[in-house]
Amino acid sequence: MSRWAGTLIVPFNGNTHLKVFASVSLSAVSTKAMFFKGDRIEGRSRNKVIEELSDSTYIAQLLVSKLGDDAINAWVVKKGDVLFPSIKVSAKVGGRQQESTGVHSIPRTVLIGFSKGGIVLNQVLTEISSIEDASVDDQTSLDGINFLNSEISFLQSISGIHFVDVGLNCLGAYLTDPCKIKKIVENFHAWSSSKPMSIILHGTRRQWCDNRRP
Repeated sequence: MSRWAGTLIVPFNGNTHLKVFASVSLSAVSTKAMFFKGDRIEGRSRNKVIEELSDSTYIAQLLVSKLGDDAINAWVVKKGDVLFPSIKVSAKVGGRQQESTGVHSIPRTVLIGFSKGGIVLNQVLTEISSIEDASVDDQTSLDGINFLNSEISFLQSISGIHFVDVGLNCLGAYLTDPCKIKKIVENFHAWSSSKPMSIILHGTRRQWCDNRRP
């Protein structure tokens, strides 16, 4: 299957631009995978395996192979490039504009956060929990901020959120507020009672059994 890979400069929040590595299918797309990296360790570990798993190009290739579907657009964002993912990403690839248009036409979205990249996932979940009326079609508001169709469609498209060895030296590595978790479930049920959305925790003893990490 034809595929384009490279670094995209994506407009974000006015005059700000982001650098995001992408592996993009040139045919029909069924899945969007967005991976948020943790601290930068390239060139520091002196371990070949760790260095390979820190490379954005390799991560994108790994996402495509692990998800088992060639019809995948993979996006890899490293720490420092962005504090919150752009809700709507469009890129000109091969002279064509690829863009999400509506909830029924957009691919499913899988979000993955590694280490401190889990902070982004917490923010996404928090925003979902803060939407008061998930059934509104045109737009809704969150603390005075309007959410448009494209933004709601992005949130509706999420089918899986993976926390990969996420840990911090302070409280807040995971979203644990039961009220927010309940609201997330209610919103996804309002969007589609038949569409599953999974939150999966992948961890190691280093993160989960260290008493210095609350």
